[in-house]
Parts: sequence; structure tokens; C-alpha cells
Amino acid sequence: MKQLSPIRKFFAVLSLVLSLAVFAAPFAQAAEPDQYVTVEMKADTDAVVAGKNFLIGFKQTIYPEWHTYWKNPGDTGAETRIKLTLPEGFTAGEILWQTPERVPYADIFVNYGYAHEAYFLMEITPPAEITAQEVTIAADKSWLVCKEICIPEDGKYSVTLPVKTEAMPANTDFFAAAKAHQPEEKDWAAEFVKTGENFVLTIPHDGTLAGDGTITFFPAEWGLIDNLAEQRGDVKDGILTVTVKAGDRDFAEVPETMAVLRIDDAAGGSKAYRFTAKKNTDTGLAITPDLAATDGFFSLRFLTYLLLAMLGGMILNLMPCVFPVLSLKALSLVKHGDHGRGKAAMQGLSYTLGVVASFGLVAGALMIFQSFGAAVGWGFQLQNPYVILGLAALMFLIGLNLTGFFEITLNIGGAGASLTRGEGYGASFFTGVLATILATPCTAPFMAAAIGYALTQPAVQAIFVFLFMGLGLALPYLLLTLFPALRAALPRPGAWMERFRQFLAFPMFLTTAWLVWVLGQQAGMDAVFLSLAMFVGLAWIIWLKDAQKKFWSRSFALVLIAGLFFGLYKLPVTPMQAAPGEIAYTQAALDQLLAADDPVLVNMTAAWCITCKVNERAVLKSDAAHELFEMRGITLVTGDWTRYDEAITAYLEQFQRRGVPLYVYYGPRDQESGERPAPKVLPQLLTPQILRNALDADEE
Repeated sequence: MKQLSPIRKFFAVLSLVLSLAVFAAPFAQAAEPDQYVTVEMKADTDAVVAGKNFLIGFKQTIYPEWHTYWKNPGDTGAETRIKLTLPEGFTAGEILWQTPERVPYADIFVNYGYAHEAYFLMEITPPAEITAQEVTIAADKSWLVCKEICIPEDGKYSVTLPVKTEAMPANTDFFAAAKAHQPEEKDWAAEFVKTGENFVLTIPHDGTLAGDGTITFFPAEWGLIDNLAEQRGDVKDGILTVTVKAGDRDFAEVPETMAVLRIDDAAGGSKAYRFTAKKNTDTGLAITPDLAATDGFFSLRFLTYLLLAMLGGMILNLMPCVFPVLSLKALSLVKHGDHGRGKAAMQGLSYTLGVVASFGLVAGALMIFQSFGAAVGWGFQLQNPYVILGLAALMFLIGLNLTGFFEITLNIGGAGASLTRGEGYGASFFTGVLATILATPCTAPFMAAAIGYALTQPAVQAIFVFLFMGLGLALPYLLLTLFPALRAALPRPGAWMERFRQFLAFPMFLTTAWLVWVLGQQAGMDAVFLSLAMFVGLAWIIWLKDAQKKFWSRSFALVLIAGLFFGLYKLPVTPMQAAPGEIAYTQAALDQLLAADDPVLVNMTAAWCITCKVNERAVLKSDAAHELFEMRGITLVTGDWTRYDEAITAYLEQFQRRGVPLYVYYGPRDQESGERPAPKVLPQLLTPQILRNALDADEE
């Protein structure tokens, strides 16, 4: 046989390797494990001694990229559970949980749990006398393990130990690793309280917490904090203060909570502490050095915050949403400055009264809503899409007026004055109200501290803080009206004023565009289109005003007005609704639906399933899905697997699934053959387009 050249040898060997790789690839793929979590159970002693406590421990080894959950699982998930079966006379303590980690899911949820491995310890107390020769401690352990889907798993474990008069340590490496992951127990006099919209935790300590580090607070009770929110830690005068946005839970339900505080330093080191925090019930305020329980009217702190509030209000005049309004009033002063000092001063006082009264009204409403437990904050009125739409329309009309497209006349108290030109005290008052409404979405420097302080004080002090904020907003214009020397610094009247007046229309139109963008975030693109169509209608109605004596134009204007009111009625302010005809899953209910002719969509979900909840919020419970299901006569069947359900498990196994979400679409029965098409399994990650495409393909 002729010997191969070196090059031919190389290609021969390469071909052999590639062929083996191709044929071996299907066998080389890692098979999915029977369980994604394996568990070991051990004891820290080689024997049981009567009356002598010992530890048992469980080690979870978690499949790569999967995770299990802590006592408080966070926004979704389910805690790990351990149920012991003990010999007579034995007792067990609570689970000693390993320090948890934050498990974020994009910018939507944050869970608390473990990856790679986790240890759980429990202290066992034997009775004073034991007659048996050996004892067995059995455990039923269950947990939820998640990646893109979530799967409940469980197992039975036990340890059997002889009964002796003396015992030696056992499994020392196992328990050394377990204790290294345990937070250090601390007997801190920690307290927590809800302050405004924030959860505030205060911990007087012995210097343990001095120094730099990233602080993460984990409450064992759900709902106390917004898990996604940023946490702020401050160590001062021997007290650690942790501030984070409060959760949705009623604090009256939680007198105390076990908690873990984790501190990660810049070098990669980490320390954790376990303690009990109690709700502060004495004053309703945490013992933070930065917030006093109540400040008197003449205390230095109260006066300081009044000054901060007024400075913040003054800076608001420079915000894009407020500056055009102030410019209009200044322009009015330039034009009408020769009307005398008294009239100018009354204009300023009317404007100031409108601003200050509006600030007081907004502050009062905010505190009333919060007293009933509503999670509202500064600028809460702009959370309502109808308010947004009304303000956008008003800004649009003012912009049209400034361009000279039409004139707005406002008759209040017989003033008969033009709003935009600032004539009349009623118009000045109304302009102050408008400036306040536009200013409240903004937060200027010094305002955040003042607002946070106000919401921790009694109602009277809080109202004064907000009134001074309003006074700060009105102060620049008020000073111009009260002091002629300041008005003298303004430019003289002239032809430039008309040009400048027209220029101010464009900030108004930009404000309109911003408000429409906000509306789109709240109510979707349909609301954006509707609002723009309404603005066209408003302009059309105004354009027809010169022909109102003609029957056709008057009738057409009435039709447009009716269309505007109908558009307001149809504004889509609720982007998420329950699907029509949604029923709970049972096999009997599903069989009954499939015996009929209409299509059926099965949604297998669970409260702890992140993917399920994202799909439901973004797709299955949206307005678009609502309309699609109604139009096609689709019945939505929802199976809730939050708790183990044998019927749902059996249904999942029909489609070779071991977890949720599972979406199965049964198309409508064929009218000629009388048969349904084969059920279709939809992707686990849904979008409105994916859902529509899947349903469209089934009908082709």
C-alpha cells in the first residue's frame, strides 16, 4: 500500500475527527437531570446524648443557572420547606437560613434566593431520657427551582443515630461550610417604620457597622419593601439607617420581622448579620438622627426646611414646564407696567394667591390619600390620564392663542381679561393655578429634602412647608410687581413683544408633546392617536368660529364637540383587564369546551412563575388580547399550579412538560369534517405579535 504524504495524512485524520464529532454529537449532549436540586442531610454528631442539643443540616446542590428561594422569596417564587418527623420527646428549632442573594429578573422583579449551593440548619433538642437504642429523624423537604421555567421538587431524607452517653463531632467539613454561610446572630435594638413612601430601618450598634460597604437589607416578612428599589445606607452617630421605598403591605400586620443585613466591601469580602427588627409604635417615627418626631414652629430645623422649600419653589421657575407661564406674566408686566403700582401689585398678589392656594390643595389631597393607605406622591394628579389629556389640550390651546390663531377671553369676577396677556386679577389667579399644576411633576434642588421632611411632620407643619414652596414659585413675579425699580430693568414695550409672544407658543407646544408622551406611557399608543385627533378637532372648531352664523358650520362644530366627548369616554385608561369568559382549569371543564366548536386557549401558570406573570401582564391580560379573544370567540382556560395539583401535572405531562408556563391552543372545529386540528403549543415567551401569528397560522 502506497504511503500517504504528510498533507494527506493530516486531512485524513481531520476528516476522521470531524466524522466522529458529527456522529457523537447527539450522544454528547448533556441530558437534563431527573432533579435540578440534589440534597444531602447530615448531623453534626455521631450519636445522640439525652438532653444534649445537636444540629442537622441540609445541603442543596443546584443545577447551573437555576436557583431556589429564601424564607421571603421576594416578588415571585416560593420558600423552601422542611417538615420533620421526630421521635417522641424530641423538638426542633426554626430553620437557620443561609444568607440570601438578590436574584433580579431584568428590571421587572427581584427575588431572594440561592444559586449553586445552599445550606439549611436546624437545632434538635432531645428529651432528658431516651429509652431507644437509636433514633431516626426524617424530613420531607420541598422547594421550587427556577430558570426560565419553575419546577416544584421534593424529596424524603433521614439520618439514624445511635443513643449513647457521649458523642463526638461528625461531618465537620460539612457543618463548617454551612456555618460559614450563616449570618452572624445580633441582638440589636433595631426598629422600622413607614415614613411617607419609604421604609426606614434604624439599628443602634456597637461599632460593628462602621466603615464603607454596599448594604443590602433582606426582611423575612414579604411586602415591607419594594424589592426592586434602590437601598440607601447611612452610618452616623452609632446608628445605621437604611432607607428604601416601602412595599404594598399594611405595616399594622407586622409587629416585627426577622431580617438579614448583608455588607459587601470593595475588596469582594462580605459579612452578614441576622437580627430581629420591631416596628416603632411610640412616635410612629424611626430613631433616625436626621428626622425628629415633631419640630416646633420656631425650631431651627423647621425654619431651615421652610427655607429649603422656598428655594426649591424659586428654582421651579427655571423648569421647562413652568418657564413659559412665568414669561407670559413678565410680558404682561412689560405691556401694562404703566397702569400704576397698585394694579401691578394686585396682579402679583392674585398670581401668588393662586400658586399658594393650589400648593396647599395639592398637599392636603396628598396627605389625605396617604392617610387612607394610598401610595401617592408628589405630582400624583398627573398619574391620571384624563388630567394629562386635559392639560395637554390646555397647553395646545394656549400655544394657538400665542401664535394669534385666536384669542382666549376669561371672565372671572367681571375682570373680562385675557388670560395670556395677564389682564385681570382672576386671570392672574388662574395662571398661578396653572403654573402649580405644571410645576408639580418637577422636583427642583432642595425640594426632595423638604417634601420628605414635610411628610414626617404633623399636618399643620407639613402644610406650611408646601405653602412656602408655593411662595417660592410665585416670589420672582411677586417681587417684580411690588417693586417698580425691578420692573424698570425689564425691556421697554415695542414691536418685539408680539414676536416674543409668538415665540412663547413653541415652549407650549413642546409641553403639549411632553404631556402626550406621558399619556402614551400610561394608556398606550391608542390614547396618543386619540389625543392628537382631539387637538385637530379643537383647532377645527376654533377655525369654524368665524362662520358660526352658517347652519352647516355650526352643525359641524357640534359634531366635532360630540366627537371630542366620545373620545374622552373611550380613552383607554386601563391597559390590563381580565380576559372575557376566563374559567379555571379542570379536565372536565376543558373536555366540555372541546366538545363544542369554539377555539380554546389553555394557560398553565403559577403565582411564583416570573415568565408567566410577564406574559400575562404584557400579552394575555392586555386590551389587544381582550379584543382578539372576543372577536374570535376564544375561551381562556387558566390552570393555577401555585400549589401542587395532580390534574395540572398530568396535563403538563401530556405535552412532555415538567413546569410552567405552558400555552396550548385548540383551534375551532372544522365545519365540514367536524374535527378539531391538533393542539398547538405556543412559545413560552409571548408577545402580542407572537400570539396573533400563532392564531392566524392555525386558521389558514
